[in-house]
Amino acid sequence: MESEEKFLENKNRKWIFPVFGFIFSGLLTYYIAYGLYNLENSIYDRIRFDGLLETQFGDFGVRDALTEDIFLISYSYNFGIPRFYTKQYAIDPHMQMDYDVKMNFAAAATSATPFIFDPVTRYTFNNKQREEEFLIDGQVIANNPSLYAATYAKNKRNKEKLRLVSIGFNPDYDKGDLKSMSALDWINRLESIIVDAEVTTNSYMTEIVAEDYVRISC
Repeated sequence: MESEEKFLENKNRKWIFPVFGFIFSGLLTYYIAYGLYNLENSIYDRIRFDGLLETQFGDFGVRDALTEDIFLISYSYNFGIPRFYTKQYAIDPHMQMDYDVKMNFAAAATSATPFIFDPVTRYTFNNKQREEEFLIDGQVIANNPSLYAATYAKNKRNKEKLRLVSIGFNPDYDKGDLKSMSALDWINRLESIIVDAEVTTNSYMTEIVAEDYVRISC
């Protein structure tokens, strides 16, 4: 009688394992799918951000800027060229095809950080052929754009004396013990090293070009 009761008790417990297995496999599948989705998609919604920019700027264009000093940087990923959105370029008959855009578009292009936002797409016509241009954040070429701004002011706007303040981010990372660093240590630090070197080098060169230059790192 006692053995029969134990048999029935064990039999009743057996359903627990399939249930837990089903729950575990369901959660595992969900997190794998969620992880793959995040790898294939940007973190933030491009549509909402673009809608906010359009609300703020409306039909206001780069050519309508109240100052000549506007200088927004983006990078044309598929064309492989930088884009400098300035008022002078926007009104230049030879350049306005690429630069005479709305302010909300330029703002979106200069903040389309890969993985954070999807690239901004611009459609143009060249010899009656429609072309797509995919624009991403200018930080891929200029985390510290001071040198670009100084060069533009000197050569395009004929400014003799420049007073320039650059506010930005310098990566704070552990440089490690160079004597014992492995290849993996270098790989883990590579992105921070590239950003830090680019920001520092641009500051060094800007001090040569501009008479009065200050870099403020946040």
